[in-house]
Amino acid sequence: MESLMNYWSNMSLNDREGGKVSLNKEQSSMEFFIATKFLTNRALNIDAVIRTFSPLWRAVNGFKVHNMGDHILLFVFDNKKEVEKIFSSEPWSFDKHLVVMQRFENN
Repeated sequence: MESLMNYWSNMSLNDREGGKVSLNKEQSSMEFFIATKFLTNRALNIDAVIRTFSPLWRAVNGFKVHNMGDHILLFVFDNKKEVEKIFSSEPWSFDKHLVVMQRFENN
């Protein structure tokens, strides 16, 4: 076990691997929300929604989804720029039905 700890203590990232990480206040432990309404009468498959939007939105840390009922989903991101990118690419649709999006403030 000690040899493993010695190896661990000698590990570091070089410049090419991004040895330093800096977060500004906006990026640190904050959550940003998008409330969405899916304009369809069909049952909403949340797993299919996640599989569809994940590669389109390419969120670095992914996102969480909360089902609010009545075809409303709340997407939670940890990066404001990703949310802004999603809104700048509107309009969105899912399964040939329009998706209405609105920023949701957590307070």
